[in-house]
Amino acid sequence: MIYVIRKGKQSDVSETLDLVRELAVFEKAPKEVEVTINEMKKWGFGPEKIFDFYRSEEHTFELQSL
Repeated sequence: MIYVIRKGKQSDVSETLDLVRELAVFEKAPKEVEVTINEMKKWGFGPEKIFDFYRSEEHTFELQSL
């Protein structure tokens, strides 16, 4: 198994926001997350960009014999 770190894409925003919300619950501060998916897309990918994010992906490869 190999893990690859890559820059986040717009298609990752929903899952990333879910993770942020889960972390807020863990930290006993669920009401502190006020950002919306649309705001994250605008601030992460639009002309008013203020952040980047990265994510890891699990990759499996099959070894080929020569």
